[in-house]
Amino acid sequence: MKLKHLKDCKINLIIEEIAFDGVKRIAKKIAKDFEKITNVPPNIEKEIQKENNIIFATIGNSDILKTIDVSEIEGKREVYKIQFVEDALIIVGSDKLGTIYGMFALSEYIGVSPLHF
Repeated sequence: MKLKHLKDCKINLIIEEIAFDGVKRIAKKIAKDFEKITNVPPNIEKEIQKENNIIFATIGNSDILKTIDVSEIEGKREVYKIQFVEDALIIVGSDKLGTIYGMFALSEYIGVSPLHF
């Protein structure tokens, strides 16, 4: 992903229609975390956009993951993997909780405590 600077940058959070309800709920919290940092509310989209995509997906519950090697976390419980693929950052969980843990890790990486409500 080619982000020059997070401040004032429009980000697209990609949550597929088939995503778990819990992942969709946490995406709204992550969107607020990004807004705190960037001063711009991110778009929550169902499909990949042209640029600045952050994709949240779960193994076995995502069409996007067909092109990504998830073998190192597949079959495990509550783990996640974060990787860049082309121009997108992908957070993939081995299961629903793994995806949610990865989403909260992303919030921590940008400077927002996952315990902040």
